[in-house]
Amino acid sequence: MIRRVPGYHDSMASAAAPDPLDSARAHLERSKALREETRRYGKAVVMHLRRAAEVLNAGERVAMLVGAGALHATDAVIEVAELLGAGVAKALLGRAALPDDLPFVTGQIGLLGSRPSYEMMMGCDTLLMVGSSFPYSEFLPPEGQARGVQIDIDGKMLGIRYPMEVHLQGDSAETLRALIPLLRRKQDRSWREQIETVFRQDPAAKNWLEVLLCYPGVHAILLH
Repeated sequence: MIRRVPGYHDSMASAAAPDPLDSARAHLERSKALREETRRYGKAVVMHLRRAAEVLNAGERVAMLVGAGALHATDAVIEVAELLGAGVAKALLGRAALPDDLPFVTGQIGLLGSRPSYEMMMGCDTLLMVGSSFPYSEFLPPEGQARGVQIDIDGKMLGIRYPMEVHLQGDSAETLRALIPLLRRKQDRSWREQIETVFRQDPAAKNWLEVLLCYPGVHAILLH
C-alpha cells in the first residue's frame, strides 16, 4: 500500500493528435519524472502508481466516484477525469468536491442519487474511487464487471466496498498529482460524450436534490 505520496505538477501538454517529436518529448518527460519519483520515494511507491496507471489507461469506460476525502482535490479530480474521459459521480459527503454544472459530473450516487450516476456505474469497465467509503455496493458496478483503483488516506477503508486491483493509501490530491504524469489522454471520447449527452438532452437530470427537498420527509432523512 502507498502512504503519503507528495504530488507534483504535470508538465506534459495534452494534444489530440501529437506529432512524433511531441510524443518523444513527452516520453522523455515521463521517464525523467518516473526516475525522480523512484529516487525520492522508492520503487514500491512507483510500482503501485504504475500499476494503477496501467489499469486506468486500459479502461475504455472509466467511472470515478469521489467522496469527502476529495473535497480539497477538485483540480486534480477534474484533470484526471479529462485525461481518462471519465464521468464523475459524487457520494453525499463529497457533493462539494465538484460543481454539478460540469457536463461530465453525473450528480450524486446512491439511495438519493441520480439516474445518470447509476447508469454510468452499471455501464463502466473501470472504477476509480477517490476519498470515499460509499457503503451501498448495489449502486457500484457488479463484481467482475469493472477493474478498480481506490485512493484513500485511511488504509482500513481500502478494498472493503469493491474488489479493487490497486490500493493507493495517501492524500487524495497528492496521490492524484503523482498519478497524472503516468496517465494517457484517451483519444476515444465516445464514453464521455455519452455521459454528457444525457444532460444536453435533459438538463434537469441531476438536479435531484432541489426536487427532493420539496418533500418534508427528505429533510429528516438527510439530517440523520
